[in-house]
Amino acid sequence: MRRLVLTLCLLLAAACATAGRPRPLPDEPETKAVLDVLEAYRRALEAKDMEGLLRLVSREYLDDLGTPESDDDIDYDALPQKLARDFEKVTALRVDLQVLRMRFDDEKRHATVDYRYDVRFQLSMPSGQKWHNALDVNRMELKREGTTWKITRGL
Repeated sequence: MRRLVLTLCLLLAAACATAGRPRPLPDEPETKAVLDVLEAYRRALEAKDMEGLLRLVSREYLDDLGTPESDDDIDYDALPQKLARDFEKVTALRVDLQVLRMRFDDEKRHATVDYRYDVRFQLSMPSGQKWHNALDVNRMELKREGTTWKITRGL
């Protein structure tokens, strides 16, 4: 019995060990196009380029920020003010993104990207400049609009 429990624990540990690892992405035009949007997003963030970010975002953008309350939701019209507030405090920014998983709907009109981000940023504080680090996983949703992919959620 003890051996069975140990074997099951080892199998479970092995299965969980790959859960957070990136999966191979299919070599398809849609995959490359979505990866190009993520790279443009990363570059625009580092440059604090609000106009560049807004060009990547669909007018249908809506993010509930993971809460049930609607008073903190961000839509396309509220995004410029939010970005301006966020960028105002940041004096330097370095962003690394690692795609963990990318999925498309059957018609290849919508994509969901799970990615790990590692962000180092310097904030201007009354006490001086201070560096911070944020490391987490996020989900971005995109929609194909004509021939381009636009972000609909998850900035």
